[in-house]
Amino acid sequence: MGDAKFMLSWITAITSVVVQMVGMQICFRIVRKGSTGDMSNIPFLSYFICACIWLRYGLLTHIPAVVLVNLTAALLQFSYMTVFYLYCLQRTHLYRQYMIGCSTLFGILAYIKYFVPDEATAKDHLGLLGCLFTVIGYGAPLATLADVLQTKSTESMSFLMCFANLVVAFEWGWYGYLLKDAYIGVPNIFGIILGALQMYLFIKFPSSKTRSTSKALLA
Repeated sequence: MGDAKFMLSWITAITSVVVQMVGMQICFRIVRKGSTGDMSNIPFLSYFICACIWLRYGLLTHIPAVVLVNLTAALLQFSYMTVFYLYCLQRTHLYRQYMIGCSTLFGILAYIKYFVPDEATAKDHLGLLGCLFTVIGYGAPLATLADVLQTKSTESMSFLMCFANLVVAFEWGWYGYLLKDAYIGVPNIFGIILGALQMYLFIKFPSSKTRSTSKALLA
């Protein structure tokens, strides 16, 4: 069991880092178009906040895979948000999003550092918050759901990101089960459900890019 847990931890870590790089494909598309179009910055922001919370949790619980993945994720998501900002034509709503996001993150970290009485309580509170933001992160691609339903197309969603999130949710859910850590396992069950819903949307309302990407993955 110990060897299986160790192997799964690093497979999950490597897969998760690769998945975080899917954002590069989105950023390249933004750069080619010269604007963010109808894409939403919420996925990048929610992933960044989630990564920072889990990074703190990993440092507190001394789980190397959690630290590695979320340190890398935080750096990558910050760079993606920077690209989104540079190519966004209407930045007013971005300022609001960043202000709310940063205030939330700093408030959480300050609370854990200065107002929690002991390390066990800090772990529990961080775990609960991590669960909440993980579920939000998995559901973030649905931020453009209204647009998808209106246009009958998933053009505003990234198939690669949604598919990758589904794969990672399976891996982290399994790893959480082996660790007997409900804070890692439970939110990824919701991630599997949300990922399956997003895959259904791509089947129901496919775009031309979705068809070509699906064929490439199945080839």
